[in-house]
Formats: sequence, C-alpha cells, structure tokens
Amino acid sequence: MKDQDKTKRQLIEEIVELRRKVASLESQVASHGGSTEAERDRDRLEAILSAAIESLPFEFFALGTDNRYLYLNAVSRELLGSGIGKTPEQFAPDAATLKVWVDNNRRAMAGERVEGQHELRRGGETRYYDHIITRIQQGDQVYGILGVNIDVTDRKRAEKAVQQARDELERRVDERTAELTAVNEKLQREVADRRFAEEALRQSEERFRVAFEEAPVGMVIMVGGVGVARVNRAFCQMSGYSQEEVIGKSIGELTHPDDRERSNGLRDRLMAGEISSYDLEKRYIGKSGQPFWAHVTTVAIFGPERTMSFMLAIIEDITARKKAEESLQQEHRMLEYMLHASDHERQLIAYDIHDGLAQQLAGAIMQFQVYDNLKETTPDEAQKAYFGGVTLLRQAHLEARRLISGVRPPALDEAGVVAAVAHLVDDRGSVGGPKVEFRSKVRFRRLAAVLENVIYRIVQEGLTNALMHSRSKQVRVALLQRDDTLRIEIRDWGVGFDIEKVRQDRYGLAGIRQRAQLLGGTCQIQSKPGEGTSIVVELPLVEREPALSPDVG
Repeated sequence: MKDQDKTKRQLIEEIVELRRKVASLESQVASHGGSTEAERDRDRLEAILSAAIESLPFEFFALGTDNRYLYLNAVSRELLGSGIGKTPEQFAPDAATLKVWVDNNRRAMAGERVEGQHELRRGGETRYYDHIITRIQQGDQVYGILGVNIDVTDRKRAEKAVQQARDELERRVDERTAELTAVNEKLQREVADRRFAEEALRQSEERFRVAFEEAPVGMVIMVGGVGVARVNRAFCQMSGYSQEEVIGKSIGELTHPDDRERSNGLRDRLMAGEISSYDLEKRYIGKSGQPFWAHVTTVAIFGPERTMSFMLAIIEDITARKKAEESLQQEHRMLEYMLHASDHERQLIAYDIHDGLAQQLAGAIMQFQVYDNLKETTPDEAQKAYFGGVTLLRQAHLEARRLISGVRPPALDEAGVVAAVAHLVDDRGSVGGPKVEFRSKVRFRRLAAVLENVIYRIVQEGLTNALMHSRSKQVRVALLQRDDTLRIEIRDWGVGFDIEKVRQDRYGLAGIRQRAQLLGGTCQIQSKPGEGTSIVVELPLVEREPALSPDVG
C-alpha cells in the first residue's frame, strides 16, 4: 500500500498496536530493571498529537462501519455533545437533513470521496457548511469513514450581499438606459420642449453622477471598447490611481498580463453584439505594481437603433476572499502532507521493530522452548538455551529503548533542546565519517515542548541528510538566537544536488519546510551540484511557561 493511501484511522490503530507491543515488552523485562521513562515519553507524545487534532478550528469526526461515531474533536463535541457510540440519526435536526447525511455516508462508505455543501438549523438560524467525507480503508479492510465540516456561513452571507448590490446596480443601469432612450425620443418628437427636456436630462445625469460616484463598488465607463472615459472613487481606492491617472488609459493596461487574453476575448464578443454582458474574475495591476483580484460585470449600453454608446464595468474587490481560499487550500495540503509524513515515520518504526525487536523476541522464545524441552533430559544444554534466551531479551530491551529514544530522545525533556542537539551531534560524529562542528549562541533556557521537538527534528533531518548523502569532510550545525527568533543553520561542503529534481516523496527536506511553516517560521534550502548544501531555518521563540507552584499557607 502506498503512503498516500493510508488513513488517519490506520495511524491510530498502528499507534495503539505499537503501544501494546512496547507495554508487553516492558512487562516482560520489568524483573530485569525496566524503567517507566519510556511510558512518560510515549504519553507525552500522545498528548501532543491529541492536542493538535483537538485544536482544529472545524468539525472533525469518524464513523465506524456500524454507522456509530468513533471520534469527535472539540468543535464537533461543542455542537453535538458526547456523541461517541451514537448514530447521525440521533443528531439530525430534521428528516431532510438526515436523508442528506445518510446518503453522503453511504457514498463515502462505498469508496466515493464526497464533497459538497449543506445547510443546518442551529441556534435558531440557518448555517452553511462545506463537507468532505472519505472512506477509512487499509487494503480490503474498511473501518468506517472520516469527515470534515467547515462553517462557511459568513462567506455565503457576504456573497448574498454582493449579489444584492450587483442586482441593484444592474437595475439602476437599466433604469438609466430607459431614461436616456426616453429623453432621445422626446427630443425628436418635441423640439418646442427642448429646454424642459434638457433640464430633465441634466437632473437625470446628476442623479446618475451621484449614484456612480457614491457606489460602494468600483465602476468604470469605457468608450470605443477600451478607453476609460470615467471612473468612480471606489475603483480609485482599489487601484491606488487617481481619477486623472486612469482616464484615457486602455483598460488592458490595468489588467494583469495573465488575464488580458481572456478579458479581451469577452470584450470583443460584447462589442460585436454576440453577448450583452459578461462576468469574470480577473486581476488588475494597482499603482503600486501589486495585483488585486476583482469580480467584474461588464454590460453594453445601447442607444437608438441598437448602436452601442459605451460599456460599464462594475468591479468588486475579492482579494480577501481569494486569499482566504488559498489559505484554506494550503492548510488542507499541509494537513494531508503531515498525515502522509506521519504514515512514513510509523512505517519506518514498524520496519525497525520487525527487523530488530521482533526477531530478538522470537529468538528468545525459541531458546526458552529449547530449555523447556531439554531441562529434564540434558540440563547442561537446557541451561545454555536459557542463558541464550536471557541474552536475547536483554538485547531486545536495549533495542526497545533505542526505538523509544528515536521517537523522542530523553535528553530533550531532561536537559532541553540545546543539550539534546549537542548530544545528537556528538553521537553522530563519533561513528566516523565527516567531522561535525556544533555552535550554540542562545540566551533562552527552555522552550515550549512542541518547539523544542521541532528544532530537534529539523537538525536531525538536516544532519542525517548531510552525513548520508553529502560526502563532505565537514558538517556544521549552529543554533543562533536573534532577539525573539532562533536561526538554525546546517551546512556542508559536499557534492550538493539540484533542488528542482528532488522527488516529492522524499520526506527529509519537505519535512523541514513543513515543520518550519507550521510554527510560523521560514526555511531556505540552497544547493548546487559540487557546491554543497545550506539549510537555514528561522523560528519565532516561545519559551516554556514555568510550572505552577503549590499555594503556601
């Protein structure tokens, strides 16, 4: 099975299975001096993972194949209460909603990735949700479904308000067109009443000017299809240009180069009379040179005999919405990546257990079976088998501690990240290979546990890559504090590589980038063939809060 096909349910099951095996091993070696340090490390890691899932700002839930809830995160519990073991039927507000839920769950259980939007009555109001539901499966085994509900009520309301404003503007344009047509017809029929007609037209134009200038969205009038003849204040605020700077420009000059061809094509169809209006989302270039996204509705205003007088563009700034959509997509990709990376790490741990710990335990069992068969007939041979089994158990105990240390080294919790990194550098440098130099210039004593773990993992990943692949004679690791920022540097002078050709399934460098981004930091990786590799990560510092002391009476 590929990493990307694994599911969060499998991760939970693998962690539970690993915990069961380690607990079984520790109970077997307890009589030989076993320690509870591994349990504390494991519990701490489990608490961190649980807190990360619980802090998700949207509903996150899982149902088993019996259609009962297996897991509800904090947001889900706030809305549904204690729902573990219950069915969706117990929470659906009405029959129509229940039918949607049941149909979506059935499709997801059948293997379909279900995405869509639904609405619910909650707290006396209608709220809208985007949902994603997918099946939890490993091989041919189906465990249930995993779902996410994201509240998009505010976005829906904003879209409705924008639509109402757009409808109102279109209505005003229609009214103005009718007024202009009526004025033209009246001028042709009643020359004697020209003065009255001119006054009426002036008043009408004044009303249009006020509406045009005070409109909450950008408005641009174009003549000849491209030249800007008039622009209102709202568009000037969006673009940063003054009215004098915009008037006379071609609308194409203000459009982002990547969107010009599509925009020009629709404009040409409008001028040719093939369409009477068009809507599109495109980017304009502001005076500062920075692009901004806009939803543009362009209509053709016709005069007598259906000749086009001018074009009116109604422009709504949607930059904030676009950024929100991009941020949501980025968070989804990041979550998906972290799930895949976690799958990969669990798989490596499973391989280590299978190839080392499991083999040693199996060998110990075989030795004790030999002892049991020979103890009555050949005590000497039985004693040798017994001692061989004990030796293998001791080796298995050491291997288990090595695996636990690989997940979270004890030095990280006992002495802090600087000491843990120093120990890591010393340990890696003592086995031969490149000379590893470690420099530390920091003022902090201890950092938040999550931050310490991320710093350690970044150094571990970067140092491992340098030692395994760089063929450099020297590797340098540095931790440098600058005000409230920690700078991590990992440098070698080896063979280097082409960053553009690194495979996407290589979790080392990608893991460093993702860890830095998750904590609001930055990561720069520079390398060229024959020129070595430099990894520089900067993270905002969050120091560990002191433990609360008991009250003294």
